[in-house]
Amino acid sequence: MAPLKMGMVGGGFDALIGAWHRRAVAIDGGIDLVAGALASTRGHPEAFNEAFANIHANAADTMRACQERRVATELELDFPTAANGVRGLAFIAAVVECDANDATWTALKDYLS
Repeated sequence: MAPLKMGMVGGGFDALIGAWHRRAVAIDGGIDLVAGALASTRGHPEAFNEAFANIHANAADTMRACQERRVATELELDFPTAANGVRGLAFIAAVVECDANDATWTALKDYLS
């Protein structure tokens, strides 16, 4: 079987997380890193941790709004949902299927309808 083609976003060559992912890919041997959008500066991208903190804060604020029996604000509702996760997994499934079919175009399946 041909190696799975992998693209990587983030984790530039000096970033700790990028190095771990590249090592894991090398150990497996079944994956080729063929594309990437990697950071060119050392360390973590600005606001990376804050972005995840905002997701958790907004989800917690939405739960608090429910407890207080009020409608959550637009800002409080700004976090990924289970439907977003399903769409992300559909994308991953399409990438794997595309690779298995010698890189032929693969449409995303709509698992939510």
